[in-house]
Amino acid sequence: MEDTNHNKVGIGKFFSYQTGYDSKVGNSIIFEDFTHDEVSRLFSCIAMQRNQNSYNDSYIPENTKKYRSFNWIDWLNTALSFEGEYCKRYKDLKSQSDLNFAHVKEYLLTQIDDKIKASGVSINNKRNSAWSKFKHLIIHTDTRLEEKFQFSLNHFIDEISGIKSQFLNKNNISDDVDLAVEHADYRNRLAHGDIVDMSDSNVVNFILMRVFIYCFILERADISKDTRKL
Repeated sequence: MEDTNHNKVGIGKFFSYQTGYDSKVGNSIIFEDFTHDEVSRLFSCIAMQRNQNSYNDSYIPENTKKYRSFNWIDWLNTALSFEGEYCKRYKDLKSQSDLNFAHVKEYLLTQIDDKIKASGVSINNKRNSAWSKFKHLIIHTDTRLEEKFQFSLNHFIDEISGIKSQFLNKNNISDDVDLAVEHADYRNRLAHGDIVDMSDSNVVNFILMRVFIYCFILERADISKDTRKL
């Protein structure tokens, strides 16, 4: 019988030990860790993304086998998901926090607008095609990949410190490795079709990206830092 009282907004996926879920309470966030209001905010946040077709779950393992291994395609999918969640929360971070950067950006946009105005035709006219393209690039220029990853490392230091140290030690990687540079270089190589072997540092970065994705979602839902650290 047709349900006339409810509207379908998404598909719920319940993970068990068979699909990679860690049933140890100390290693997992479960509903009992959230207050009623936090559960409501988190659900609304995720449901809103689905309604806007902006929810990307390609980084979520489909089964136990997928949970225990990954390849460069999984890495790139996760990197894109990470960048998407970052931009939803901190899209114009550099423009807002770096006055010199904001000034230069505004100056360049003003110069382009003046050139378009002087042409006597609209920005959409073929004569202004180059100006229009450069304006689009400048408007959407903010934080570089390396800066996004470094910001995340610093911003979520309390949430990731344990797992970061654990995987650095497992892979015999020094604490002073520049994970942000490693991330940006590998991500750009993959995006441009240069499929190179994954370094141990980027194995660690894969784990951290998945943690960052959840942290950004939980932060946007206003879930407390103490709960995110569980």
